[in-house]
Amino acid sequence: MPIDIFIPHWNRAERCGATIDALLAQDLPVRITILDNASRPSELERLAAIVGTRATLKPLAQNLGFGPAANVGLRTWLATTGGPFAVVAAHDAATRPDCLKALVHAMEQHPHAGIVSAVSGFPHAARLSGHRGPWLPAHPVGEGFEVQDFPHGTLLMVRRACIRDVGVFDERFFAYGCEMELGLRARRAGWSVGVSWDAVVGNPERSIPSAVASYLQVRNAIVIVREWNGVGWAVIRSLASCLNTVRLTFVSSRRPSAFSATARLRAVRDAWTRRMGPPPSVIQ
Repeated sequence: MPIDIFIPHWNRAERCGATIDALLAQDLPVRITILDNASRPSELERLAAIVGTRATLKPLAQNLGFGPAANVGLRTWLATTGGPFAVVAAHDAATRPDCLKALVHAMEQHPHAGIVSAVSGFPHAARLSGHRGPWLPAHPVGEGFEVQDFPHGTLLMVRRACIRDVGVFDERFFAYGCEMELGLRARRAGWSVGVSWDAVVGNPERSIPSAVASYLQVRNAIVIVREWNGVGWAVIRSLASCLNTVRLTFVSSRRPSAFSATARLRAVRDAWTRRMGPPPSVIQ
């Protein structure tokens, strides 16, 4: 039975086409659905030409964000008699040919595993810390399946029984955090969450503006810490974000690739006023 793959897409037709090529070259049969987040008409037209009959293209009326768009596909999958596993991938996920096979193997070898993600970027562990929030400390390369605190969002495989148990992505987060919250929720329900070191995926670019990424990362991290570590730790995380924003404003050499002082400070405020969903228009 083909593995259903759901890809939220926004304004990167060529890159998404390369992702489709890589997924169709996997060792397992796949059925791909592209959830287009209201891309520019020219990009959507280009994407339709690239997709052709190789995948299903579902245009959405507005930009729902990564998690909410993926939910459109996941809810359809849950309502059908499809396979036991499904995949959610970024539109620029550059998979190795054996990536999906490694994820399926991890799922089959570990029946308690509810979510398993591929390894992306430098070798790291996915950890949730009260003062740091969700972070990715360096970690030696392991073997097979390894339990971690939350999955990586570039490409992850979910088990049908797990998603039926805990639900789909929390749509408050929009992007940059929804996969973390889902993993934490699955762990609380008794499922294992982690990575397969044998499944490797590249993530060659960031497609959203730097200010938007900066805003979502800070806001969502504070909310996750508040809900999973407590209000006290969330206060500490917020103060650390503000102080670090001031430091990075003056020490440009230490800035991450996504940085906007204004967006970060707005994110702290919105996290505490509980303004969730898409980033405000002044940030976009």
